Parts: sequence; C-alpha cells; structure tokens
Amino acid sequence: MSINRFFKEIANKVLHIFIPVRFVHLFVLLALILIFRFAYPYTLSIIEQMGVFVYSMEYIKDLFVFPGHASFIPALFTSQFFYLPWIGSICFSLILWAIYLMTFRLCRAFHGGVSFSIILSFLFIVFLSNAFSPTAEFLINFWALLLNLCSLFLCVSIGQKKRKMNGLFLSAIPIIQFITYWLSGGWFIILSSSFLVYSLVFLHKKPKIICSILILLGYFAFPWLTYYFATPQPAL
Repeated sequence: MSINRFFKEIANKVLHIFIPVRFVHLFVLLALILIFRFAYPYTLSIIEQMGVFVYSMEYIKDLFVFPGHASFIPALFTSQFFYLPWIGSICFSLILWAIYLMTFRLCRAFHGGVSFSIILSFLFIVFLSNAFSPTAEFLINFWALLLNLCSLFLCVSIGQKKRKMNGLFLSAIPIIQFITYWLSGGWFIILSSSFLVYSLVFLHKKPKIICSILILLGYFAFPWLTYYFATPQPAL
C-alpha cells in the first residue's frame, strides 16, 4: 500500500468516526448563512434592486426564446427575497450549498474519497464566494452552474448503471445536453467537458467512443444550429 493511499484511508476513517458527513454539510450551510448575514449585510439587497421578476406567462415565455435566458427565472425570483436580510442570506446560502452538495456528489461519483470530496467542494464554494459581486449576473451564473452540475450528475448516474448501457442511455445524452444548453447557455461547456472526461476515463471501450462522439457533436452542433435557426439575422 502506498503512503498516499494509507493517509487517504486514515483521513476518511477519522472523518467518519469523529465527524459524520451530514454534520459537515450542515455546518457548511450554517457558516454560509452567518457569513452572508453579518459579513455582507447589505450586499444582497443591492442585487434585489437590480432585477424585477414579473408574474406573467408572456414574460416567462420570452425568456425561453434564446439559450441561457431561462436562468433569469430562478435568479430573479429568488432575488425578490434579498430585501429581507435574514431571508436573503438563507436563500443565497441555499443556492451555494446546493452547488457544494452537487460538487461533493460528483467527486464521489468520480471515485474521490470522502475527505477529499468535502475539501474540494468546500474550496469550490469559497472560490465562488470570493468571486461574488453584488450584480444580478452573478446570481444568474450561479443558477446556471447549479443546473449544469445537476445535469452532469444525472449523466454520470446513468453511466454508472452498466446494465442500462444501451440505446436509451446513449439517446439520453444529447437530450440532456440540449436541454442544459437551452436553459443555461454557454455554461453547458461544464456538462460537456466534464462528462467527456468521465466517458474517456470510466466507460468501457465501445460506450466510451460513442459517448465521446455524441458529446462532441452536441458541443459544436447546438450553438451552430441556434445561431443559424434561432437567432434573428440582420436584413440584407
């Protein structure tokens, strides 16, 4: 047994014995709420003033016309609650916490250790928190990122079920990829690149080749088709 593997197993055992994983997750959520409540008491209220959510079906339909605009819906809806400091802190912390949990689940799906997955997920949301600025665009990007992580976890979960590695699974890849692209826009590069890495590393030879081809086709085809068929072209 190598030294790195030995210390990795020891760290996982210590984490399981002394600190149950669910308590670590709850501690992260509590820390996020307190940080955004007391360290940034008026930052979230600035975001609330930058966007207005309109309760109209016409308004919501217009956001589905172009790729990526659908991320405005949950972003503008949740920003309404940022006017109240405690509720705003809880709502925003739940978004970051969901990103943390999905990152943790994906690290575990990529066969990462428990302690490694927790540390990497925590550092990821620390990076997001430091990159945060009081603009509505950041909140929209957080929702788009969360959608891509959920889609990636769905693809990885299906890919891990080897008995279902058939035409249904292969047809689900471009469908999930297209839905993610239309809802989150350019952020779907996270889904495409990450699942491509997963396919090349963890899948068997034949599914690996087919999945890689499908992912690359969707990566280039969906933006190209959108540009020529869904984007208004200037009149000559």
